[in-house]
Amino acid sequence: MIVRRPVAAIALTVVLSLSVDSALGQTAQTAQTAQTAQGAQSFLRELFEDKSKTIGTWLATAGQTRLMDGSTALLLIKVAQLDDRDATGNSNPCVTTIRGLDFSRILLESSGVFYNPQESPLPPFPGVFSTPQFLDWGNSSIIRSVGVNSVSTWYVTSASFRMNGSNGPTAAFRMSTQDADLADRIEYAMKFLKMSCEPASTTGF
Repeated sequence: MIVRRPVAAIALTVVLSLSVDSALGQTAQTAQTAQTAQGAQSFLRELFEDKSKTIGTWLATAGQTRLMDGSTALLLIKVAQLDDRDATGNSNPCVTTIRGLDFSRILLESSGVFYNPQESPLPPFPGVFSTPQFLDWGNSSIIRSVGVNSVSTWYVTSASFRMNGSNGPTAAFRMSTQDADLADRIEYAMKFLKMSCEPASTTGF
């Protein structure tokens, strides 16, 4: 026996189905696009912890050493541990804390070129930097650059800050990748943190 359904009922079923799908899609999109400082922190920390991606995470300091020809060089020390707990020990989405540094992983950078200290004679390195170091995103400066070595090109995003508080020397928390699209996302997350955490953020501008 052939069962016939009224055309109006079929149309209503289709409209309702489309409406539900549309509502679910909008809900998923809204949830996906909600952006917060905590979310930006989580994104950067997940990249730091994800060993499947080639992400370089460094503390860079200027004026600490020179190449043998006298050229100034940035000293890059591998970041070994970080979190979002501030000086009071509380979770703070506007602070990234460098808890540990790996002094066996050091690079020099001069004029956008990376050098491995083990590959050429270099002056002695300065003393050990103390940790923790607190990066206050609201008082940081975000810079994008490109660095190269003998075999590859790296896209670098740096957040400069004052070490040991407002009176300390300037350093930079740096994340580098060979993926230009991923570098765009890192840069956006850092700039979002700065915009969300700076004092003027309460004005909405």
